[in-house]
Amino acid sequence: MPAGSVPQVLRVCESSRNLGCGTGCRYHEALANVTIRPGETVDVRFTCPAARDGAVFGETGGAYSIYQAMAFGIDGAKSDPDVTCVAK
Repeated sequence: MPAGSVPQVLRVCESSRNLGCGTGCRYHEALANVTIRPGETVDVRFTCPAARDGAVFGETGGAYSIYQAMAFGIDGAKSDPDVTCVAK
């Protein structure tokens, strides 16, 4: 995340292959939650979601989505910087 930006929260949630999109999740349901501060690099580790009735409904697991937002409501007037993710 670029230096001089506002802190960001990054949340990793399950995705649906059938719907073709992420399924938003609450804090306690997330695969990972992390706060990223300006100029900081953070490793985020999580286990990919398991299959959900994969043979019947095509939800074979392994799909996830990444959401980001400002960490604090008072930062709302500032633009959200891009968070760059690199899979290792």
